[in-house]
Amino acid sequence: MASGTCGDNLTWTFENGTLTISGEGYMESYDYDDEKQKDAPWHNQHKSIKKVIIGEGVTSIGDFAFYWCESLTTIKLPDSVTYIGDLAFYLCESLTTITIPDGVTEIGSYAFESCKSLTTITIPENVTEIGDDVFNRCTSLRRIYYRACSGFESKLAMGNNAELIPVTPKIPTWKVENIKLTVGGTDKIKDYSKETPPWHDYLKTVQRIVIEDGVKEISANAFSNILRLEHVTIPASVKTIGDMAFTISHCGERTIDGGKNVIWSLERGILVIKKNPAAKADADFSTGYESWNIVEKNFKAIKIECGIIPSRRFFEWLWQSGRDVQIKFV
Repeated sequence: MASGTCGDNLTWTFENGTLTISGEGYMESYDYDDEKQKDAPWHNQHKSIKKVIIGEGVTSIGDFAFYWCESLTTIKLPDSVTYIGDLAFYLCESLTTITIPDGVTEIGSYAFESCKSLTTITIPENVTEIGDDVFNRCTSLRRIYYRACSGFESKLAMGNNAELIPVTPKIPTWKVENIKLTVGGTDKIKDYSKETPPWHDYLKTVQRIVIEDGVKEISANAFSNILRLEHVTIPASVKTIGDMAFTISHCGERTIDGGKNVIWSLERGILVIKKNPAAKADADFSTGYESWNIVEKNFKAIKIECGIIPSRRFFEWLWQSGRDVQIKFV
């Protein structure tokens, strides 16, 4: 097994045809020059790499990262990736498809040049910048789906004969009734952390959210600024819930699901329970459990802020779930 580092906080291992990259932060960028060459550290195995797994927390794919990985057929990019570098997948001739994560905002020049097996590609709605010749010499590429009115047509069409198919994003329908916010009408509720959500005027009053049937994905940070939120109803159609999609708050002195004066959020697979900053310093802080069972399949560890007292019902829930979950007090 070969291994090493590929960023300040990233490590890589290569074994049995699979390259795995783990950690948090940016991947280092690489270069190719006939006189002074700085290849990716796994480049010596480039002909043997068949699968790449990039862990949640990695935020970029460096320049030339997978250059000339001619046997690469499968790659999994996490939602945390926001940038795909120049020539990142150049000459990956065996790559059947790739799903670009919705969090990606920039794709560098020549990023997928000569990926001759690609047939279909979808550009996420959040992409705001695309380099030149990104799909140049992708001879099998037949369809490129992209956000309508994005202005990317000329760059997407460079060097290939793919049909450009503009897609108009579905705008979610929503309504507020007293303290309840109902959202639906779309497959995906997007990340509103960097823009004003349509229900912005009700952020301080909403305490219940109802997601309508048909929604399949709730993105990271979708409802992260609704700090009085106490209850969420999620239909069976939802298959993915992103990090910090909700922040649930137990407000005041009322007891909800066995907990008082705490807020919780899902952060990269960790259930984080903190004191509600709106509560008094000498307030009774204790954990509940039922309000986060909507995401219990998504977390693998729990962090509890010091000073919060786990209730008996909390431990009963954890024991009854039969799960091997690490708990850390911070």
